[in-house]
This record gives sequence, C-alpha cells and structure tokens, in this order.
Amino acid sequence: MLMTIRPEIEAFVKAVEVFANRTFHFHYELAVLLQIATDSSMKQAFEDLTFFAKFVVNASHILKRAGVGAEETAKLSIEYQHNLEKTSNLLRTMLENAPKEFSRSFEERFLILTHPSLQNLHDLLYELSWIKNYNLDRTKLT
Repeated sequence: MLMTIRPEIEAFVKAVEVFANRTFHFHYELAVLLQIATDSSMKQAFEDLTFFAKFVVNASHILKRAGVGAEETAKLSIEYQHNLEKTSNLLRTMLENAPKEFSRSFEERFLILTHPSLQNLHDLLYELSWIKNYNLDRTKLT
C-alpha cells in the first residue's frame, strides 16, 4: 500500500523535476522521504541528506574520470566512502519514522550490500542532489 503524499510535497517534487528538466525515477521515494522529514521534525536531516547526496554524486563523477586508485584521488575516495556511509545512516534514521512496509521495501531496494542496491542508492542520491541544487537556486533568487 502506498503512502498518501500531501499536495504541497507532491508539488515541490514536481517543481524540482521541472527545474532538473527530467522525471525522477524515484519520485515517490523522494516525496515520502520529504514528507517523513516534515512530519517528524527531521528537516535538518533531510537538508543534510541532500548536501551529502550532492557531494557523493559529484565525487563519484570525479572518481570515475580519474580512477579510484589514482594518487590524486585517494583522499576524495575516502571522503566519498565516508559520506556514502553518512547518507545511508541518515536514510536509516529517517526510515525509523516511516511506515513499516515502506521502510522494509526501501531498505531492500537501496540499503543492502548488493550491486543493484548500491546502483539504486546512487541513482536516488543523484535525484536528491537536484533538490539541493533547486534549493540553492531558489536561495540565490531571494
């Protein structure tokens, strides 16, 4: 059973999709995470999540270009792993306030130690990074 998303949360995620000029693959999951953050006084945790997501995504691009074993990227590789762990921990903390069914499904899809799960997590973080970009852009305009 899907969780009912409030209209203002749905509108926000759609606005980010318009800003990103793409339809998010994990639209529903993003909306649920945002709603959990809003309902559980975890907005700062969600903001931290988007910050770490942006870092992980950008670091991943650099590491793919330069190579993980390159001497120049050794420190970045360590920071990448550290921040990926932080994002996983933040997600697990947020899931404590989610409906059990969603939490179980989310953990299986994004947080178990398999290649498909890690790829899903990276894709989710990419979409979360767009929320960070959107919020930064809105801040510049005000």
